[in-house]
Amino acid sequence: MYKILGTDGKEYGPVTAGQVREWIAARPSALTLAKLEGSNEWKQLSQFPEFASTLIQHRLPPAAPKKQSKGLPIVAVIALVCVGGLFFIGLLAAIAIPNFVRARKQAQTNVCKNNIQELANAMQVYAHANNEQFPSAATWSDNIKGKVASVSTFACPLALGNSCGYAFNRKLAGKKINEVNPMTVMLFESDAGWNGSGGPDQIVGRDHVPSEDSRAQHGDRIFHVVFVNGEFASMPESGLKSLRWDP
Repeated sequence: MYKILGTDGKEYGPVTAGQVREWIAARPSALTLAKLEGSNEWKQLSQFPEFASTLIQHRLPPAAPKKQSKGLPIVAVIALVCVGGLFFIGLLAAIAIPNFVRARKQAQTNVCKNNIQELANAMQVYAHANNEQFPSAATWSDNIKGKVASVSTFACPLALGNSCGYAFNRKLAGKKINEVNPMTVMLFESDAGWNGSGGPDQIVGRDHVPSEDSRAQHGDRIFHVVFVNGEFASMPESGLKSLRWDP
């Protein structure tokens, strides 16, 4: 007679050898513990010679090995990496190029702004040294070129090929500063060239980056002017009607 130790930790039996064989046939396990009635030694069923043939007869078939999934061919992996790399590069370019273009345009806008302000300062220096009078409209560039850091100050990066990207308000020629309304336009962007002068018909707008307070719309041409008092203004075309040209 035998006692069986179940998986729940409980002892079952005593049972006969035949009953053990029937149990093996129903739930074969060579690792199940059993002992002879009256014995204190638990042993695996596989250690009992009388059950060896039954365990062999009813042994569960080994589990079929899992088929390993075939990985992607190396060529496909390389292709995916290349496509992914090109996509990533394209994404970076889509982000970086517009930013680069805007940064370059902003730099050009800043140069134009600084140049016209330096010229305006030179005009005031000239006037203070010449009986408070503005220079002649026909020679203003020649009159003040020695009062700026470089002749390149007369050029604007957004007006390529033009030696002077700014013009002088002709109505101020020979006028005394203290006799002129300080908000009168003194210098403005123009394609009139060296010693160029004129009025509202000569002003031009350029592809500047608009200032935050200019109220310009996307694609608007931006106009730069400096007034007699030295104040700088950047505006879209809609702002030109507010400019004062008469002294």
